[in-house]
Amino acid sequence: MAAITFNKELYSVQSVHAAVDAFSHLADFKVIDNQTYMIVIVENCRYDEDRTVAEFGNYVIDSMNSNNGNN
Repeated sequence: MAAITFNKELYSVQSVHAAVDAFSHLADFKVIDNQTYMIVIVENCRYDEDRTVAEFGNYVIDSMNSNNGNN
């Protein structure tokens, strides 16, 4: 199990949810959302957990960059 924390002041909530949808076939994801942070719990990875988590984070950033942070 791994957890990734995204500060809502820096990361788009929509981009995090888009990444969960895009990666849903690679692992099980649970999103814990509070006022300041989104915590994404990653379990049961189909491939290497560290690599999956890293690529997930890259996907969130790329999604934000592709949409000028408005995704």
